[in-house]
Amino acid sequence: MLPRYHSTDYAKDIIGRGKVTVWRLYNNGEFPKPYYANGRFLGFKESELRAWSDEVSGVLAESKNEGANANI
Repeated sequence: MLPRYHSTDYAKDIIGRGKVTVWRLYNNGEFPKPYYANGRFLGFKESELRAWSDEVSGVLAESKNEGANANI
């Protein structure tokens, strides 16, 4: 099966921020690399976006739990 690619608009919806933030995260090495899917369309691989989202969700959950334990 061929990989699915998504636009920057889709990527920004995943992180809940704007396009500028998507590119800022990418330039800082904190977001998946975009690819030219058909020679012209610049997009992000769906599998990499999902993996990134899962990783970030796990980090946020861990930091939230650490904060809750500090109040005990």
